[in-house]
Amino acid sequence: VEAGVPESRIDAVACTVGPGLIGALLVGVSAAKALALAWDVPFIGVHHHEAHLYAAFLEDPTLEFPLVVLLVSGPPVVVGVPVLVGVTVVGPGPVSVWL
Repeated sequence: VEAGVPESRIDAVACTVGPGLIGALLVGVSAAKALALAWDVPFIGVHHHEAHLYAAFLEDPTLEFPLVVLLVSGPPVVVGVPVLVGVTVVGPGPVSVWL
């Protein structure tokens, strides 16, 4: 909406659907679904962590598969060291391994 793209050029609305803080997810998903309904386009739910991985292509479109990515997420965090560490290898299809 803020980008000034005409509604006729919008093919779908995508939004992260989790994991995340429930309040933020409810607001974001509700707004995205409302826009998709208003514009009569599909709504696409995206995994929050995968969205972070694919956002790297916005910064560097020359990235190629396969990629090895370390995604650190929390809480809980103890003394600045995250308790949950996810390693995702993205190739022909994403594969996640959580340690």
